[in-house]
Amino acid sequence: MIFDRSRLETALNASVPGSAVADEAWVSGSPGLAARLKQGAPSPVRVTSRRAVEQELRSDPLARGSLLVLAAAGLVALVLSLVGLALTVAVELRDEDGELFDLETQGMGPAALRRQVRLRAGAVLFAGLVGGLALGAVLAVVVLKALAVSANSTEPVPPLVLAPDWPVLLIGCVLFVALALGVVALLTRTAFREQSATPAPEAA
Repeated sequence: MIFDRSRLETALNASVPGSAVADEAWVSGSPGLAARLKQGAPSPVRVTSRRAVEQELRSDPLARGSLLVLAAAGLVALVLSLVGLALTVAVELRDEDGELFDLETQGMGPAALRRQVRLRAGAVLFAGLVGGLALGAVLAVVVLKALAVSANSTEPVPPLVLAPDWPVLLIGCVLFVALALGVVALLTRTAFREQSATPAPEAA
């Protein structure tokens, strides 16, 4: 809530004299402002720098360890998703050989067959990417609510706010899609060439 300072001080001092004495001030300035405040203060003051607090939190071993664990988990999930996509394409090339052969006998060339397989893999990739983003958003909200408790089992002040790093998220999605498309293209590059290279038997 926001109040007029003079009116709030008058109301508080009228109710409890001396209760509206300011003992804290928030000052914005350059990084060297904390030292100047300590040196120029007429009486001893305690200066808490938000930059120093942020740096201390970022350099905390537990925080750094948690970030490393989350980064490693994300990397493992990326590798597993690429492996799963590769297995999906490989199994489709093997198990759908009869259907693809029927399409080939109907006049569809090797390039069209490869494009057919790549389109199916692209549909799987799109569904997985959308599902992964949705699941990540839900987990982010759930984890934020679960962690919104301070050391004394109360809600932290100020409250935690979800602040996604959109550039990193976008770069990660683009990189994942590029790697996935590269894997699919590599697996289907030589597909259907052997069948097309085998000459058809001549009629007697």
